[in-house]
Amino acid sequence: MRIRCFQRQGGLVIGLDVGGTKIETLLVDEEGNILTTMRVPTPTGNGERVAQGVISTVRLVLREANLALDDVQAIGIGVPGQVEGGTVKRAVNLGIEAFPLAQYVQEHVQGVPVVIENDVYTATLGAYSLLNRQEPVRHMLYLGIGTGIAAGVIIDGELYKGAHNMAGEIGHVVIDPNGEVCNCGARGCLETLASGPAFTRQAMQAISAGQRTSLREVDPLNPRTIFQAARDGDQVARLIVERATFYLAQAIQWLLLCYDAEKIVLGGGIAQEGSALVQLLMRHLRAWHGQSKLADLVLNESRLVARTSTPRLGVLGAVVLARQYLHQ
Repeated sequence: MRIRCFQRQGGLVIGLDVGGTKIETLLVDEEGNILTTMRVPTPTGNGERVAQGVISTVRLVLREANLALDDVQAIGIGVPGQVEGGTVKRAVNLGIEAFPLAQYVQEHVQGVPVVIENDVYTATLGAYSLLNRQEPVRHMLYLGIGTGIAAGVIIDGELYKGAHNMAGEIGHVVIDPNGEVCNCGARGCLETLASGPAFTRQAMQAISAGQRTSLREVDPLNPRTIFQAARDGDQVARLIVERATFYLAQAIQWLLLCYDAEKIVLGGGIAQEGSALVQLLMRHLRAWHGQSKLADLVLNESRLVARTSTPRLGVLGAVVLARQYLHQ
């Protein structure tokens, strides 16, 4: 996808959201106007391959906009992994172990400052910047629901990352100690019950068990097609959706009670269900109403926002990350 609407050429920044399958990029001017967007496949396997993919994408975006690296003030990058001080300590989906991504990229882009962050944190920054354009908010939560599940926390206008950059890893809270083995090694984590792969795995298990379901004929089998089958009346799909949204609502309850945020923004692939997802979650939250006097804190549909539009929050947050670097 490419959008070209060239504006002012001063104070340009580039944001990149590096995913396991694609790199999404924005070139933005100092007033926030999007000059160019681009999406290309991610070369994975090791840190150097990923870095080379980032570098070539930066050059390609600038070539599309008829600009040079001298026009760029900073580059922000979101990465799906543990990040510390410009180094990607671990990013399993990219094949990276302890690689100095920021330094490597900066050395190959004529010294343009490069700042990197975990992709959930960058998506949180993107969500917060969009939300603040609509209404002033000081305390916000972001819940990313896709291949994994993780939260980002904004406290008093600042991103909170915790003592070890691990704040918000709610996807690895154990729900069912006897459940499926999670990628982290534990059993029954929230991710094993309500992430995108969990939807697909449960559907395949139902098919393998010989249950009567239209999902047997669905291709591709993914959360979006499972949600659609549920809307069409398939009982197996309805059960999968009902179970997953129950656990997601439980996670939202925990987050709101822990942080007392004004808003919680839902992102990731499953958030593409939009208002339909919000309504399902609110139904589960309302069921909690009769059990706790604290329920009124979360029983407000306006507090839940599902982001479904493009560009994605991760790449918007990478732009915010670059801007923040410039204003330090």
